[in-house]
Amino acid sequence: MLLIGDEANKGAGGSPTTIFGGGSAPAFPGVIVALLPGTGSTIAGFTITNASGNFHDGLILSNSSVTVRNNTITVRAGTG
Repeated sequence: MLLIGDEANKGAGGSPTTIFGGGSAPAFPGVIVALLPGTGSTIAGFTITNASGNFHDGLILSNSSVTVRNNTITVRAGTG
């Protein structure tokens, strides 16, 4: 899968391109993640935010054939 957003501004420009989520990651028990890209995926030009609060991951790379470039990865502060 190719997800291409605003690479020039790393997804955080005047009109941000955002991936906002947080859910259980299959094969990673107890891990809450915003994005778990599959084999051959490219994720570029996004602000990736885990909505679940502290101590959780924005992005998990489970294999070496994922391309991640020009992103801003954050965790929303909270009670998590």
